[in-house]
Amino acid sequence: MDRREESIIKFQDIIEKMADVKIHYATPEEFDKLEHAHKFMSNGIEMALILPPDQEEDLYDEHKEQLENLKMFLEKTEEKLSNENFIKRAPKDIVDKEYKKFWDCMEKITFTQNLCLDDLQKRINKLKKDETL
Repeated sequence: MDRREESIIKFQDIIEKMADVKIHYATPEEFDKLEHAHKFMSNGIEMALILPPDQEEDLYDEHKEQLENLKMFLEKTEEKLSNENFIKRAPKDIVDKEYKKFWDCMEKITFTQNLCLDDLQKRINKLKKDETL
């Protein structure tokens, strides 16, 4: 367990009261099976908000927008890292931070793309279900 997870556990009661939520911990298998969940990543920790079924419709559009924003950020980071003058003249720690931003963004893009696919699959399943009614 890392420091971030320890902080969440340490302040769980306060977070739950202030945000009017209930925090549950799940194994990766349980996490994948969550229904009506808005999954996201925060500081490298996968999280989910359980939503009422009627709010699920908006998730695809929201995830699609997040994906577009992440791709724009990635392009800017790639431009900076492909600039030889930046690489030569910037302090090593600044260049390292840019590389970290790049890889973090790539991880978030992959995660968000999977969310979009999940959202589309839920829409397809709902349409199939509605057709059988």
